[in-house]
Amino acid sequence: MSDHSRKKHAKAINRRRTLGARRTAVDARRNAVRAERDKQERYPPFIFETEDTPESFVALVQQAVSKFDFDDRAIFSEAEASFYRAVRAKGARIASEEFRHFQTGGLGWHEPGPDCWPRKLGHLVFRSIPREQLVPFIPYHDFMIAPHRQRILVRFRSLTRIDTSAGPFWHSTRKPTVLVQGQHRIVGFQRHLFEDGALDRIVPGGWFDYDGMGELFAYFDQCRDFEVARLYPDQTAISFFDDCAHGFWSRKVAVEVLGTAYRDDTEYSYRVGYCPTFIHDRFIVAKTLLPPGYRSTPEYGKILSARLPKEEKDRMVAAVNGLTIHTFVTTDDFSLLRWFHEQGIPQVISRRTAYLPV
Repeated sequence: MSDHSRKKHAKAINRRRTLGARRTAVDARRNAVRAERDKQERYPPFIFETEDTPESFVALVQQAVSKFDFDDRAIFSEAEASFYRAVRAKGARIASEEFRHFQTGGLGWHEPGPDCWPRKLGHLVFRSIPREQLVPFIPYHDFMIAPHRQRILVRFRSLTRIDTSAGPFWHSTRKPTVLVQGQHRIVGFQRHLFEDGALDRIVPGGWFDYDGMGELFAYFDQCRDFEVARLYPDQTAISFFDDCAHGFWSRKVAVEVLGTAYRDDTEYSYRVGYCPTFIHDRFIVAKTLLPPGYRSTPEYGKILSARLPKEEKDRMVAAVNGLTIHTFVTTDDFSLLRWFHEQGIPQVISRRTAYLPV
C-alpha cells in the first residue's frame, strides 16, 4: 500500500472513530435526558411560593433543592422514595394516609413516616447552604417544605420592613396588636433585638437549623399574645410567652415551676421575657429581649427587695447574668424561675399561647 493510500485509510479510520464517539456522546445525552424525564414523571416537582421574599434568599433554596435526587439511597431510603412516588401518582393526602397505615398497621414498619420525611427535606436544604449566606436572612425570612397535592411546595414567608430615620424595624404581615395607653398598636421588632444575642435566649434547641429557623419566625410572625409590662424605672415593655407543649422539653418548665400545683390535663405557657419598647406612629417597637431576672425586670426588683442574705442575693444576680433558655436545658435547674413565680410574678400561666395560623 502506497503512503497516499495509507494516509487515506488512516483518515477514514479516524473519521469513523470520531463519528462513533459523537454517536456515543449523543446517545449518552439522550439517555440522560430520558432518565431525567423519567425521574420527573416519577417524582413530584418542587414549586415555590415566594411572596415578597428577597430573590437572593429564594435562589439559595432553589439551588439546594435542584440537587435533590430521590434515587440516591445514601440520602433517601426506598420507603421515602416510594412515598414521594406515591405523592406524584396519587397526591399528598392519599399518599400520607397509605404510609401512615404502613407505619401503624403492625406491619413491621420501622421508618420515620410521612409526617417526618418532609421535615427531613427542610433540614437537607438548610444544611446545604453555607452559614454565612443564611444568617443575614434569619429571622426576617423563613421557608417551609411540604407535599401539596402532586407536588412539593416550598413556601417562603417574610416579615415586613419599615424604614425610619432611627433605623429599620420589622413586623408581622398579620399585624398583631397590643393595647398600650388606650390605643391598639402593631407590634414591631428592631434589628438590635435580633443581633444582640436575643435569638439564643428564645429557642431551647438552638435556632440555627431548619426547625429553629421556623420556631424563631413563628415568634415574630404568628404570636399575637403579648402582655404590657413596666421595667424599672418607668419603661413600657411587652412580655410574651410560649407553649409548654406535651411531648416537648418546654412542658418541663411547667412541671418544675408549678410543683404540686401542676396538672397534666391543663394547657400552660411559660414567660420568655420582656422587650423594652418605643412608640413609632401606630407601632410599638421592641428593642431587645430581657429574660426574667435581668436588670430592670420585675424579677430583678424582687431579688433586690427580698429579705435574703447579701451572699444569696449576689448569687441570684450572678445566676441571671447571661441567662438563656439553654441554661435550663443544660442545668435542669428551675429553682430561680420557681422562686420568681412564688414571689408573685407568674413564670407559667394556665393557658396556651395564642398564635396565628401558618
